[in-house]
Amino acid sequence: MDSIPRYLQLYFYDGQHEKENRLGLFPNLTEETITLLMGLMDDNPYGKFFRSLKEVEVTENTRIVLSTDPSQDQRVYNTPTSDEVAAVWADTTAMQGNEGPQIIAYGRGAHNHSIKHFYGCYDPLQYPLLLPKGDSGWHQGLNKLSSPTFDRETNSTFPIATLVDEGPESLVQAKIANAIRADLYQGIIDTLELEENSACNVGKRIVLPPSFLGGPRDMRKKYLNAMALVQKYGKPDLFITMTCNPNWPEIKAELSAGEQAQNRPDLLARVFHAKLTLLRKQIKEKKIIGEVAAMINVVEFQKRGLPHAHFLTILLLAYKITTPEKFDQYVAAEILSHDNPHLRAVVLRHMIHGPRVQPLLVHIPNGQMVRFRENEALEAAASDDARVKTMLTEYFTTNAAIIKGPKYLYSEFPEHFVWNEKLKKWKGRDRGVVIGRVAHASSGEGERYYLRLLLAHVRGPTSFDELLTVNGVCCVSFQEAALKRGILEQDNAAEQCMDEAVQVEMPNALRRLFATILIFSCPENPAEFWEQYYIPLSDDFRK
Repeated sequence: MDSIPRYLQLYFYDGQHEKENRLGLFPNLTEETITLLMGLMDDNPYGKFFRSLKEVEVTENTRIVLSTDPSQDQRVYNTPTSDEVAAVWADTTAMQGNEGPQIIAYGRGAHNHSIKHFYGCYDPLQYPLLLPKGDSGWHQGLNKLSSPTFDRETNSTFPIATLVDEGPESLVQAKIANAIRADLYQGIIDTLELEENSACNVGKRIVLPPSFLGGPRDMRKKYLNAMALVQKYGKPDLFITMTCNPNWPEIKAELSAGEQAQNRPDLLARVFHAKLTLLRKQIKEKKIIGEVAAMINVVEFQKRGLPHAHFLTILLLAYKITTPEKFDQYVAAEILSHDNPHLRAVVLRHMIHGPRVQPLLVHIPNGQMVRFRENEALEAAASDDARVKTMLTEYFTTNAAIIKGPKYLYSEFPEHFVWNEKLKKWKGRDRGVVIGRVAHASSGEGERYYLRLLLAHVRGPTSFDELLTVNGVCCVSFQEAALKRGILEQDNAAEQCMDEAVQVEMPNALRRLFATILIFSCPENPAEFWEQYYIPLSDDFRK
């Protein structure tokens, strides 16, 4: 080599000149320091190994390469013993394949070996001065220091243990990794005729076999099995769902005082599995839905850890659901009568969802959104009452029609009335519980913000003008009306406003609202008000 030896190249030179070569490479170090560092490496097994490479015939194409491009693809090979290694150089194919940080070692045999970044010997090879005794770095199966079975000598041996192939989907045990390659038999014969005897170069690698539950091959196998049933017996007739109920007595009986069911996934899974098995027996053996030709199911888990199952059931031809009368035997989309109190109670408890949140629009006069087609006359769109009417305008209209009766705030109105979107009108509520939620308005929106404040405090208004009128005087703005009504000066008005905004707004918007409240509401103790909301106001700065 023409250039000055560097790094691993130094191990190929005669030991008598190694010190001089290192001094030439690092002129800032003293001879004593070089001697000390070389002494640290005398017992290093890798240092001894590289020095043994001096007996190898070196050509201009011989190189020792440490790749530095990390990758998720981690291939596993066995490590050769030191006496069968002839040289270490770059493997062009592996480098092009973006295998990750590694050392490629070619032995005197027919095989090459990759020393990857997750091998135990990679760290001592990369950082010899940090690990002068050749102690292994991280590797699969490394015991914790606190473990009583930890063996330092075992974890610092030179040979690399067989590792686990960790792909993007899951982890495969090492004993499986050695067997998961596949190719056609004829392909193996053709490869042998080409004098290739290495199994690692034949066929394609299979990371997850079909026996691995949840893997892509397992899922595809189950899908094809299900499609085979459909081809044989026809399309499914019933889609049945079973959900785990944390209030089942079998679950509650096993919980400790104050313990929540979602914190006991073992208990939930066992009870659910028992009931799932019972449901299968009811369907297949007791034929509660008719004679079943085929049935498949899958179990999934919700965010709280509650399992639920989906059944696809195919009935025999004689039990197929073909008429409305038969549909009524299986499906009931109504609350049952009192003739069956038990089933009625079950439906009301588990099948009725509520109460629900009813969004309520807020807009200034003539500030509602109107939809129209681009080829439509604007006059027709403006004169169409169905498009101009909104929840708010009809709230005023309904209040005006109520001569005697309670007066409701805008947010309370959905509890007593139902909005008909098609007819654009409110009508009295007969059943159900609905909670009104007035659309949010920030302080930066001006009049819309103050209109929302008025709607939150004034009961039963019949028009925008009534909201603007205070003591017989019509104000010019909703802000003035809010000031004259004393809404901005109420003791808890500022706190109510901030409490609501904290739930939905970012710190920047909260600070603007805080400044608006200080200017127009004049809280009695601004310093205390600041301390009360300091955390949400400064959340972005504190992070």
